[in-house]
Amino acid sequence: MEVTIRNKKIWFLLAVLITILLIFFYSKRLLLFNEVSEFDIANIESARISYPRGLNLYELNSKELEQLRAILDSQEVRKKLIPNIQAFNSDSYIFINGKETETTYSINFDYKRNIIGISENRKPMDQYILKKDSELFFFVQNLIKNNVKEL
Repeated sequence: MEVTIRNKKIWFLLAVLITILLIFFYSKRLLLFNEVSEFDIANIESARISYPRGLNLYELNSKELEQLRAILDSQEVRKKLIPNIQAFNSDSYIFINGKETETTYSINFDYKRNIIGISENRKPMDQYILKKDSELFFFVQNLIKNNVKEL
């Protein structure tokens, strides 16, 4: 009898500890985009945008590239604690070429879950959570709406 009470106390303390750790990880401060990625925003040479049902890739012009740089420079993100690559639904993509010819990045957008996935040179994707009304989401959706033709 004494053993089961002791086990219940241990399990209760363990559950409280896990809850505190989860709250700590989910409430940590937001980080700037350039703090979580090795991605050098200033070295963006070109960028193309598309989405799964898109007929073409749209190449961003110099004004749009400047807007993208400004948005990424001020974008706040939170690293996703437990990434779920299988559940990630890529609604649209940005393919970015750096000034160094070998450096490429892709940013995948999951609008429903407010998540972006960043891959460098086809490495595994890192996932980050954005605010629901993120300027980056609005910018990308607006570019697609105005420039990418549907199938």
